[in-house]
Amino acid sequence: MTIGVRWFNEEQSVVILDISGRWTWDELYEAYNQVMRLSSEKPHTIHAIMNRAQDQYRGYAPPSAIVHSVSLIRKLPPNFGIGVIVDSGSNSLRALYDVITRIHAPFGRKVAMVATLDEAMIHIARYDERERMANHKA
Repeated sequence: MTIGVRWFNEEQSVVILDISGRWTWDELYEAYNQVMRLSSEKPHTIHAIMNRAQDQYRGYAPPSAIVHSVSLIRKLPPNFGIGVIVDSGSNSLRALYDVITRIHAPFGRKVAMVATLDEAMIHIARYDERERMANHKA
């Protein structure tokens, strides 16, 4: 399997998907379903990091990426926070991400793309802080 799913932190608020090689949509949907099961077991917000291996396929995405990406975003559970794609330097993946965010604005609000795991955790922390501030004002 080219996609592994595991908790990233002790608080079990961040799930990481380790992605390597030429993955398929079936594999991603299987991993997505694992994330949904893990999320359903927790009362708090769950974030996901898609960590791309820096292998020869790091910029790879199977055909129909736009359709599948939009479909996955529409199925997120209520306690899902944000997804962060970690990939350091894949121009093709960055271009695909940019196209999807232009076509489907909710994708851009729920998915970010950064270069490192540290940046991903910073992005998640900022998201959590914005949510706390918004809930505090309410």
